[in-house]
Amino acid sequence: MQCSRCGAANNTGALACVACGQPLILSHVGSIMPAAVGHVVEAAPASVPPPSAEASVYQPTLGPIDRESFFAAQRRNRRATWRLAAMSAVAAVLTGIPLSLVLTPLLFAVVLVVTRLLGLVVAVPDGVWSAYQWVGLALKRIFDAAGDSTVRQLPIGSLVLAASIWLLPGIAAMLAMWVALRALFARAGVGGMLLSLGAREPRPDDFEERQLVNVVEEMAIAAGIPAPRVMLIDAPISNAAMLGSSTKDAAVIVSRPMLDHLDRDETQGLLAHLVASIANGDLDGARSMLAVFQTFGFAAAVIRMPISGPARATVGRMLRYLFGHKREAERLDEARALSEMLADTAENFDEKNDLESLTEEVTPPVQRAGPKLELLKAFPFVALGYFIYTLVAGWPDAARNLGFLILFGAAGALILYQRVYAFWLARRVIAMTHAIIILPYYLAAMMPQILLLFLNMLVLQPAFGLLWRTRRYLADATAVQLTRNPEGLARGLAAQAEHGCGVAGSGWALPMFVSGAANMGSVSPEAVAMRQQLMQELAAEMANPPAPGMSEAEHRAQAVADIRRRAMEQMPEAAIENPPASKSSGFGGIVSMHPSVNRRLRRLRRMGAAVDDVDPRVKRGHQSRKGPASFVVMPVVFVLVAVLAVLMLALLAVLIAVSVLFASVLMMMVYGLFAVLIPR
Repeated sequence: MQCSRCGAANNTGALACVACGQPLILSHVGSIMPAAVGHVVEAAPASVPPPSAEASVYQPTLGPIDRESFFAAQRRNRRATWRLAAMSAVAAVLTGIPLSLVLTPLLFAVVLVVTRLLGLVVAVPDGVWSAYQWVGLALKRIFDAAGDSTVRQLPIGSLVLAASIWLLPGIAAMLAMWVALRALFARAGVGGMLLSLGAREPRPDDFEERQLVNVVEEMAIAAGIPAPRVMLIDAPISNAAMLGSSTKDAAVIVSRPMLDHLDRDETQGLLAHLVASIANGDLDGARSMLAVFQTFGFAAAVIRMPISGPARATVGRMLRYLFGHKREAERLDEARALSEMLADTAENFDEKNDLESLTEEVTPPVQRAGPKLELLKAFPFVALGYFIYTLVAGWPDAARNLGFLILFGAAGALILYQRVYAFWLARRVIAMTHAIIILPYYLAAMMPQILLLFLNMLVLQPAFGLLWRTRRYLADATAVQLTRNPEGLARGLAAQAEHGCGVAGSGWALPMFVSGAANMGSVSPEAVAMRQQLMQELAAEMANPPAPGMSEAEHRAQAVADIRRRAMEQMPEAAIENPPASKSSGFGGIVSMHPSVNRRLRRLRRMGAAVDDVDPRVKRGHQSRKGPASFVVMPVVFVLVAVLAVLMLALLAVLIAVSVLFASVLMMMVYGLFAVLIPR
C-alpha cells in the first residue's frame, strides 16, 4: 500500500506510514470492505490544512481540572485517619493524667489494705511485701528530695521515678476500665437513645418509605454489608443518623420530612454516606471514643464516692447492672441509659457533694415566740446560778442532784417545745467537724477533675473532632463509589444546610447524623416558649423525690426521657436545637465533629460534582452584610483571642500545680499506710 503523502510503500493493513507516520486507515478502508457494502471510502487528501485561529484557542474540558478519583480520596483520608487516631490516643492519655493523680493513691491504699486482710487468713509471699516495701521506700525518697530546701532542682532520675510510680498505675487502671466498658456496652452501641424519641418502622403502604428501604438495601449490597435496619421519626426536622455498634446491628434513622424535601438522588446520596460510614467501621470508632468519656466518668465517680451521694448512686447502679438479673430488652435499655450517664459524669459539676450539704446553712425550725423562748435562752445562766447557790448554801448532794434533774427536765421540755433549737446547734457543730475532716480529700479529688474539664475541652475533644471530620470525608468518597453520582450527595448536603436541623438531646449521638448543618437559624418564638415551659416542668419533676427503689440518677434520667417524649408530642419544633447548643454537650467542643458543608462540597467538586458553595451568611431568609467596621473589629477580636489563649495556658499551669499539690497529700497518707501495714 502506497502512502498518499510521501509515496512510501507499506504493508497491506498498516494503520500508518512507516516513513512519515501518515494515517493509512482511510486509504485502504475501501480495499478491505466487502463489495456488498456498495461504496468505497475515498482516501485522505494529500495534505492536511493547518488549524484555524479559533480552533487553536484552548477549550476547557468538562469537569474539574484537579479531578480526584474516589479511590484516591479514600486512600488520602485513610492515611489521615491513622495519623489523627494516633494523635487522639495521645490526647486521651494526657487528658486522663489528672485522674491518675488521685486514682493511683486510692489503688495503692485499696491493694495494701486488701493484702493485709488476706495476710490474716492466708500466707502472703515475701516477694509481695518486698515489692510493697520498695514502693514505700521510693515514696520516702521522693518526699525527702521534695522537702529538702537545699535542693533547688530534683534529679532527673527522681522525677522519672515519681512520674512512674504516681501515674502509671492510674493510667493502667483506666486503660483496663476502657477495655471493660467498651466490651460491656458493646450492644448498647452509639446513639441508642435516639430510639426513645418515637422512632417507628416504615409503613408498608407509604411509597416514599418503601423506596427508602429499597435505597438502603441497594447501598448495603453495593457496600457488601448486611442491610441496616431502617427507622423513621415523625418530626418537623430534616436529618438522618446511624446508630448501633457494628455492621451486624446497625440501624439508619431518618426523619420523615427529609423524604419530602429531597429528591431520590439527594436522598440516595445522604443514605449512601451513612451506609458507607457503617461499612468503614465508624460505629466501632465512635464506640471507642465514647468509651473514653465513659472511662473518665466512671473513674471520676469512683474518686468522688467518699464525698458525693450521686457518685455513690452511679457506682451502685453500675454494680446492679453487672450483677442484676433482668430481661434482655430491659438490660439493653439500661445499658443505653447507663452508657450516656457515665459519659456525662466526667463533666457533671452540678451534682451536690457531701461537703456542700454539710456546709449549707441549716435553717432552724420555726420557733414560737413567747416567754418560754426567753427562758430557754437564759437556761445556761439559771443552771450556773443554781449550782453556785446550792454550793454556797451547803445543800447535800442528793438534793442538789434532784434539783439539777428537775432543772434539766424543764429545759428539755422547753427544747422540745421550741422545736429542738439546741439539737440544731449540735447538728451544725457535727456537720462542720465532718466538713473539716473531708476537706483535704475534697480538694484532692475536685482539683484534678477541674483540670480534666480544661484538658477535655482544649485537647481531647479537638483531637476527636479532627479525627471524625476525616471520617466524614472518607464516608463521602465511599458514598461516591457506591452511587457513582457525586452530584446527588452534593445537592443533598446543600439542601441539608438550608433545611437540616438536629434533635434536642441528641448529645453523644450528634456525630452520628449525616450532617452538622443543624438549623442555620433560630426557631419560632412559640417553640422557644414551649422549650422554656418544658425546662420548668423538668426542673419541677427532678425536684420531686425518687420513687421507692429508684436512685437519684435513675430518677433524673427518667425525668429527662419523659420530657423528651413530651416535647416531641406537644410541639415537635421545640425539639429542634441550634448548633451552639449542640456543641455544649456530648462529643461537641471547640472543634465541631462535622466539617462545614462548603468544605465537603469542595471535595465533592473535585470528584465531579457541580454544586456551588452554600452562602454561610444566608440564614432563614435574612442576610448579614459585612461592612467597613468588620475590618476594624476582626483584628481586635484576634488580639483578644490571643490574650485569652495565653490566660488559658497560664490557668492550665496553675491548675496542674494545684492538682499535684493536693494529690501529694493523698500520696503522703498512702505512704503512712505503707509504714503502718507492711510487716517489718
